[in-house]
Amino acid sequence: MPNLNDLNVKAREVIGRDAQVQADARIDGVLVQEMAQGVEMILGGVNDPVFGPYVVLGMGGIFSELIKDTTLRFAPFDAATAHEMIEEIRGARLLPRLSRDAPYDIEALADAIARLSWLLFDHADRIAELDINPLFVRHAGRALLPPTA
Repeated sequence: MPNLNDLNVKAREVIGRDAQVQADARIDGVLVQEMAQGVEMILGGVNDPVFGPYVVLGMGGIFSELIKDTTLRFAPFDAATAHEMIEEIRGARLLPRLSRDAPYDIEALADAIARLSWLLFDHADRIAELDINPLFVRHAGRALLPPTA
């Protein structure tokens, strides 16, 4: 929304449509948040009953379905290992080329991968599986975003 007035108009339209569908609907407000944008990645992990927890990283969006471009490591590990994982993804070579502005935040991605590995390791008794899909890698300094952030 370009300005607050346009936002108010759209919010009233949404509330009006809801009231038409269900006249007794109780609407306490409208939640507005930034639309997540960036390069889509998949980040997740599994606690395998035999081998223990491992982390999976891959390109998201159409890349995940078309080229099945993923890599994995057993947890836990550090940011250097996370960087190795990023470099193994064929689609990750596009990250520097996709940006016309600032570079994408590879450091933040590596940090998130390493932290997820420790989360899975530290809580292996409570986490069977975890997926962040998509995880939006954004320009440096703008943080990573899951789609509902």
